[in-house]
Amino acid sequence: MTITTRRRVMAITHNHLINGASLCLHQLIEHQRRRFEFSVGTITPQDGPMRARWQALDVPVVQVINPADHDVVLCNTLPTLRQVVQLGPQLPVVWWLHEGWVGLPILERSGIASQAFAAARAVVCVADFQRDTVYRPWLAGRPESVHVVPNTTELALRDPARQRRPAADGDVPFQIVSVGGLQQRKGPDVLAQALNGSNPAQVQARLIGDAQLAPPALLAALSSHPCLTLTGELPAAEVVEAIAQADVLCLPSRDEAHPLVVLEAMALGTPVVASALPGLTPFLTHGVQALLSPPGDWRMLRGHLEMLRADPALRLQLAQQAQTTYRQRFHGQRPDETIARLLATVGL
Repeated sequence: MTITTRRRVMAITHNHLINGASLCLHQLIEHQRRRFEFSVGTITPQDGPMRARWQALDVPVVQVINPADHDVVLCNTLPTLRQVVQLGPQLPVVWWLHEGWVGLPILERSGIASQAFAAARAVVCVADFQRDTVYRPWLAGRPESVHVVPNTTELALRDPARQRRPAADGDVPFQIVSVGGLQQRKGPDVLAQALNGSNPAQVQARLIGDAQLAPPALLAALSSHPCLTLTGELPAAEVVEAIAQADVLCLPSRDEAHPLVVLEAMALGTPVVASALPGLTPFLTHGVQALLSPPGDWRMLRGHLEMLRADPALRLQLAQQAQTTYRQRFHGQRPDETIARLLATVGL
C-alpha cells in the first residue's frame, strides 16, 4: 500500500439528491477535507444537486471504486450494505446509518444483513433508538464498535422573538414550511389532509424538497392542493431563510432517525410541529419544545396547526424552550470530529 500523509477515504452514498444523510456527509467532508483525501461515489446512477456541491469542494466523484486507491471506506446510509459486504474484506469500512425503522425492510429484503454488519469495522448511528431497538439484533454483541453520533447544525442562533407576527390578521397568511423529499415516508400527504378545507388566504404551506421519488398520484394530489406550494429543491441559504421566516416548521414524517431540519428550526427560533418519533422525543416534549402527534394522525396535526395559528404567545414559548434545549444539547457539537477520529484509526 502506498504511504500517504492523509488517509484516502472513499465515501459511498445512495445518490446525488439532497437529504439529511447527504448533508451530513457534506458537512463532514467540508470540515475534514484537509485531514483526509476524499472521493465520493454513489450506488445509483441518479444524478442531483449534490454533485455540484462535491465539485465545489474539489472532491472527485468516481464511477468505479478501486480498493487499491483508498485506505478506508465510509458507507453512508443503509442502502450501501452491499458495498459494505463487497469492500469489507479488502478495506476497513465505517458504516454510517441514518435510517430509523424504514431500515428494517431494506435489511430483510437484502438477505445479507448479517454479513454487512459483520463486515463493517465500525457502525455509526445518529440516535440511541437505532442502536438499542432497530438494529439491536445485529449490534448487541459488539458494543465497542458501535458509536452514537447525533447530527447537529452549524447555524447561528436567532432570537425567536425577532419576527414572530401577531395572530394571523387576514392580510398575511399563516406560513407553514415543511422540508424533505416528497415521499410517503416524509408524510406530505398527512400535511395535505390536515389542511383540507383551510382557506388559502389564511394558511399557506411551502413544501421544499425533491420530487423525483414522489409517486405520481401523491405528486398530483399535492400539486393541486390550494394551500400547498411545491418549491422543489432550493439553495441551502434559501431553505434556511424559509425556515426562519415561517410561523411554524411542520415535520409530518412517518419515520425519521434524527432529522436535521428540526435542529435547524430550533436554532433559528421557529416553532416545531412534528410527529412523535423516537428520534425526536428524547429532546422534544409535547407542549414544552414542540407540539407532537402520532405519525399519520392528520386530525391531531390539524388541531396543533390551528392552535399555533391562533396563539402567537404559544408559538414564541415553544420556540424559546426549543432553542434553550438546542443550546444545551447540540450547539457547538462537532459530529464530524467524532467521525474523523474513526476514519483516522479504524483498521490500524
